[in-house]
Amino acid sequence: MNAGDLDFEFSEEEDDDVSDGTISDLDSGSDSEEESCSSAAFVGKNGRRWCNLPDDESPTTMDFDSSNVGPAPHCRKMKTPRDVFLAFLSPEIIDEIVVCTNLYGTGRYGKEWKAVTTNEILSFIAILIAAGRNHQNHVNVNDMWTSNKNWRINFYHHALAKNRFKEIFICLRTDDVRTRKSRFLKSGDKLEPIRNIFDVFVANCQRNYVPPKVLTVDERLCLFRGRVSFRVYIKSKPGKYGIKIWVCATETGYIIFCQVYTGKSKDGPEKGQGMRVVKDLVAPYLNTGREVTADNLFSSVELAEYLYREQTAYTGTMRANKADIPPEFTAKQNRQPGSFLQGFNGSKSLTSFYERKGKKPVVLISTKRFGEPTAGCKAPVVQYYNQTKGFVDAGDQQTRHTTVSRRSRQWPKKLLCEIIDMSTLNANIIFREADNRNRLRKGIVPLNPGFAGGRSEFLRILSEELAVDHIRDRLRAGHLPEELKNEMQSFVADFDSRKICSVCVKIAKEVCSVCKALMCAKHFQVKNFVLCKTCAELGAAPLQTYEKTKSCRCAMCSKRKVSRTNQRCDKCGLHACQNCSVDRSFKFCEECASNIRTI
Repeated sequence: MNAGDLDFEFSEEEDDDVSDGTISDLDSGSDSEEESCSSAAFVGKNGRRWCNLPDDESPTTMDFDSSNVGPAPHCRKMKTPRDVFLAFLSPEIIDEIVVCTNLYGTGRYGKEWKAVTTNEILSFIAILIAAGRNHQNHVNVNDMWTSNKNWRINFYHHALAKNRFKEIFICLRTDDVRTRKSRFLKSGDKLEPIRNIFDVFVANCQRNYVPPKVLTVDERLCLFRGRVSFRVYIKSKPGKYGIKIWVCATETGYIIFCQVYTGKSKDGPEKGQGMRVVKDLVAPYLNTGREVTADNLFSSVELAEYLYREQTAYTGTMRANKADIPPEFTAKQNRQPGSFLQGFNGSKSLTSFYERKGKKPVVLISTKRFGEPTAGCKAPVVQYYNQTKGFVDAGDQQTRHTTVSRRSRQWPKKLLCEIIDMSTLNANIIFREADNRNRLRKGIVPLNPGFAGGRSEFLRILSEELAVDHIRDRLRAGHLPEELKNEMQSFVADFDSRKICSVCVKIAKEVCSVCKALMCAKHFQVKNFVLCKTCAELGAAPLQTYEKTKSCRCAMCSKRKVSRTNQRCDKCGLHACQNCSVDRSFKFCEECASNIRTI
């Protein structure tokens, strides 16, 4: 490759790994962030003064309203993975893809092009998701649609024909290519080919979820080695080359806001880029008492001061070349391993942690007040940073393992695949958290955060739900090989008869005797009851049990032969002897089982 062919930018980044947090209260008090210390212990290169003790005024705490944290109300009502997924890849996005793909397909193939439909695009996306789940996103299409029954995955054959999949992937577009150049000349937006879709997706991410108190800002890399003016090289990322996306994420990895880095402008490198990115990403959540964590790529004293004025706490590492840092904080000489230095300036605190010999001291800035450090332990600010810095990486790791991205020289397709990956990530998190929220509200122990069935099971169910409508369309159209037709009919029949557990996405085999909710083998309970013969004939499940009492006359026996018994019917509460009662077992969902009371 010639030097002139290189078309990317280097992204120099020092990824500090400080080792492992607890957060204290956000202080709000000083009117001036430029307060100087009468007896400065440390002085930065630019003259900024840092005291060795915090202000005498005790910091106050800004209340954070956590009552609405989690999935939005309209998302909590969604019952299937498909519904939640389409809350992110919404109908506006799907319709835009359908229209633009048909425009390009008509221009490329003319009258031979068969227009794609919404169901067909959803089936195409289902194949991408299934291939990513099966780690076949880079497998040759011919191998995916192999006729060898020992190796093939029938789902691909059912969802789309091989040649049709190739055609759609070739013609897949996210904008009208005929007007792309004129639109770019008018707006100057390098992201013009996918701007409409990307903005709708970001808006959906914010509308569908209310983030918790702590947010993390970091970057993720959409792997791409083709030609694009804003390709970057990041040596610390897997794949190293690609399109950089700034991301604001929550503890679970949910992507609440993102922004694509589109390279340098005509005027040269952007000044204060880190501060601008953080301000953009957290702008909707300022003045709400939230806390932001970021690494040294974004941190600065000016950013910490700005967020503090907006009632938002900030914690992050700082690069050693910042002029605000005193020389003592970056020096290794005369420092004991595990030692730290602290300086205070108004609402800001600066901490230098020297972990061990051979490593540079790590400097952190924070607008939070933490407890006094314990001898032999890391400073609380270091522990807090290590607990909160990896939220973006947690989500990136999940999507990278099951990515839908396929080889392509067109960067808009790569970004579209990245949007699908982020949609599956957010949909999985909402599907899990919405169920846990409902369970807590009903007084039931929530599911493990790992989610029953896991991400792999979620993707399997999602791909089948997205493809089943187009499979029905193919069956109605006919002209299919008899063997394939029988397989598809069997798939549809199995899908229609399949009942999904109301708790997880596994197949339901049981029904609650009270609320008729569907349950898998893991999420139902069997309870035994004593019923009189009259109640037993009615078949209704009781919601209470009676303790044994003193011996009384049986209410069911005839007057000629009366037995005495201490057991009562759990349905009507009347005494019933062994001859006049039966033992019955009923199956309950966890909610109904928790409502059974003892009288």
